[in-house]
Amino acid sequence: MTPHHDHQPNDDRNDRNDDTATPEQAAQTRLRAARYWIASHCPYYTTALYRCALRTTEHTHTVAIDRHWRIWVNPAHINTLTVTQTAIELMHVLNHVLRSHHQRARHTITDPLLALTWNVAADCEINDDLLDGLPWTETGLPEHWPTPWHLGCDDRQTAETYYRELLDSSSVDPDSGIVARVEPLHGDVRRPHSDCGSGATGITPNWEPPPDTHTPSELEARLLRRRTAQAALDHDNNHPGSVPDGLIRWAHNQLHPQADWRQALATALRQAAHHRSGDADYTWTRPPRRPNPTTPNGKILRPAT
Repeated sequence: MTPHHDHQPNDDRNDRNDDTATPEQAAQTRLRAARYWIASHCPYYTTALYRCALRTTEHTHTVAIDRHWRIWVNPAHINTLTVTQTAIELMHVLNHVLRSHHQRARHTITDPLLALTWNVAADCEINDDLLDGLPWTETGLPEHWPTPWHLGCDDRQTAETYYRELLDSSSVDPDSGIVARVEPLHGDVRRPHSDCGSGATGITPNWEPPPDTHTPSELEARLLRRRTAQAALDHDNNHPGSVPDGLIRWAHNQLHPQADWRQALATALRQAAHHRSGDADYTWTRPPRRPNPTTPNGKILRPAT
């Protein structure tokens, strides 16, 4: 297994000339420039993005994020991009963990072989927002990135909707990379273009290291999502139309979640069906019907229900 190069996000070795820098150092320089670009143009992403550790690895062909909020980039890929294109890649993978795609996958994917199909659906949920009238539209998205209209789907839908539509269509082709294939020997995931890491699919490849000191806790991750949501709404209030509509809807759902009344009713009905009247009400007016063999000679009094 090729060892990954662990670079901390606060590495200051980006001051040297790119002509003499190694590919990893040049990639780190471009990543820091891309983060600054995002902080200038989309400041609502800044807190969450700077909480992510930036790492270089050859195990991914492009850019991926794991469910521990670590962004993994291939230096050779990053060094072919402009700063704006790198920023688009970072915002894309960041949205996977902001929108909890790895957690939502557990409730949606019934077969791990379809993990990358879910990844495509999650990409569609993100990519139509990234093209929603923002300052990098002249640059455009990478050609291999899936969008709803490329797949014949309506835009501004959820990943769950795109996932069902993909399964019902003829778009799922094992030879195209849309269908996930988990290697049976070591459980690794094949790496086509639409594999954004365990932060998107919830499936951990064998090369991904365990959580480390940079991994935010579940509570911190929720707080990062809420802070990003509030920052997006504040930025849109100060600069109307500067935040994608899809991200605005996500922000409202984060800050003001609405419970599904159908699910709540079903839960209440299940609890009522298993509840027996009197099970929690005790009385001393009569002895219990069941004997108590654990008490000495049965002489300890107990209430009845």
